[in-house]
Amino acid sequence: AIINARSENMPNDKIKNAIQKGTSGESLNNLFEIRYEGYGYNGVAVIIETITDNKNRTASEVRTTLNKHGGNLAENGAVSFNFERIGELTFEKNNKNYENLLEEAIEAGASDFSEKDNLIIIHCSTTNLGKIRDKLVINFGEPKSIKLIWKVLNTISVSDNIFNKVLALCEALEDNEDVQAVYTNLVLEKNINKC
Repeated sequence: AIINARSENMPNDKIKNAIQKGTSGESLNNLFEIRYEGYGYNGVAVIIETITDNKNRTASEVRTTLNKHGGNLAENGAVSFNFERIGELTFEKNNKNYENLLEEAIEAGASDFSEKDNLIIIHCSTTNLGKIRDKLVINFGEPKSIKLIWKVLNTISVSDNIFNKVLALCEALEDNEDVQAVYTNLVLEKNINKC
């Protein structure tokens, strides 16, 4: 399976901290969205999305975490070519609306869809995200989530040992309260045909 650690896996306290940062008396101008690119163990590509009020602290912590887990920070653009920035909408699956939802999403410009845990996940270009949301909300209500993600284009297949080392890196990065999402291009060798 491809490791795509994403913000929906964030613990509730992490979400609350992010909301508190955004709604505190501090000016929103003091918050910065910063994307870091780097390499994990064995050259696995890693994209780390953060929201921070202290660029230097976050950069130092991300760099230190990567180094501790056999990776390193890279220049912007060094690994992002392995990914595509796309929109993602998630709806709860309902037998009554399932086919109609997919049909309307495709008509509105959706490029792909999948199912997971009783959810319908719709992917589209970033430019079509708002249009698709506006069309679907009329008949199907608000999506469960709507966001921009990094979809992996070029995967790297690795052994169990390397997979576990990169997984430990992802978990360590996600422990940082400024980190909102972590993406890799990692595929476990024995599951390569299932992805």
